[in-house]
Amino acid sequence: MLGFEIRGKEDASLRYDVPKPEAIPGECLVKVKYTGICGSDMHMWRTGIQLQTGGRKFILGHEPVGVVEEINYDGELDYAVGDYVVGRPFYSCGRCRFCREGHESLCDRFMMSLWREGGCGSYAEYTTLMAKSCYKLRSGVDLRIAALAEPMSVAVYDVRQSGVGPGDSVLISGGGTIGALIGLMCQRKGARVLFSEPVASRRAFLAELGFDSIDPTEPEPACKARVKNEGQNFPFVFEVSGAQQSYNLCVELVEKAGTIMIVGVTQAPKEASFRTILVKQVILRGVNMYEDRDFYDAVQIINSGKLDKELRCFVTDVFPLEQAFDAYMTAMDPSGEHVKVLIDCDGRDSRASRINTLLVFNVYSMKAGSRCLQLSQTVNSMFKTRKQNISKLIPSLAR
Repeated sequence: MLGFEIRGKEDASLRYDVPKPEAIPGECLVKVKYTGICGSDMHMWRTGIQLQTGGRKFILGHEPVGVVEEINYDGELDYAVGDYVVGRPFYSCGRCRFCREGHESLCDRFMMSLWREGGCGSYAEYTTLMAKSCYKLRSGVDLRIAALAEPMSVAVYDVRQSGVGPGDSVLISGGGTIGALIGLMCQRKGARVLFSEPVASRRAFLAELGFDSIDPTEPEPACKARVKNEGQNFPFVFEVSGAQQSYNLCVELVEKAGTIMIVGVTQAPKEASFRTILVKQVILRGVNMYEDRDFYDAVQIINSGKLDKELRCFVTDVFPLEQAFDAYMTAMDPSGEHVKVLIDCDGRDSRASRINTLLVFNVYSMKAGSRCLQLSQTVNSMFKTRKQNISKLIPSLAR
């Protein structure tokens, strides 16, 4: 089958000989329709996945929506072969203390389903998921919106852990996919939300969702935030960017006895004024992943259709699987113009539909050292359309 394989640091290949995964006991086999590109996947591509996985090569992707082709599970399920589902993409043992207490994301044996031997992520035509952690989508649901179920689960979990409630004022620093979804979940709780976001295109996206925001790169951002909050600090602050300036602003703007939720992933150490945290008696809480109940709640929100208008704004681009590398480059565009980029793994509803027939890539690889792109053959109109974007990142194009 076709799959986008991460081979190492900035080294990926579109392969046509990826083995179709088999559903082991407890799993189901899903034919992928759409899958989202997550920031964590982009980080693995930038840094080199082999450092964490002993040299194995992987098909990444953990935000799939697709149709069930096979079920290898004896228990009762609310879906059947032929149904469209989304699923939680990680395993938890169900036996350790954390699992017994309902904290699957802290499981001692936590593992993404794609890490198992023979596993395959969703940047491919097929993937496998835990059968009991998949949920049926209602008939007629927009599958592009359904592809947001996994990141929405993160937002549901973060807001649930924070304790945000009706009438609370919330500051969210970082207006990307997760930050904006946290904003929507806070709104559902009846809270008032303000964003801090330095990128103009992201602030425009947030305004489209109905959120007010400040630009933290302008003078006196803390004062401007307080003006928009009746002169007060914020009892709840979500740090979602991982930037040092964001950490500083969050500590400055949190109310006494308030809560800062650390959501943004950062590899480099960050500084914070622990004296300020101490004096204000601030609760500083890290959150990571989510639990099965949060995934279930996210699916119910999507199935309800109540946020369809807002959620459609998130999907800013869709690429066919054959253009997975191009999709990655778009998702990593520092301009911030793209919020959530999807890969269409069956190719029937994407940019390719607006371009003449693609005759297929024989090899589609990019490596930082050689910066080469090898194409077997493309139709002229498709090549002209994509060449401009690709050539910005790869100096030489070889036919």
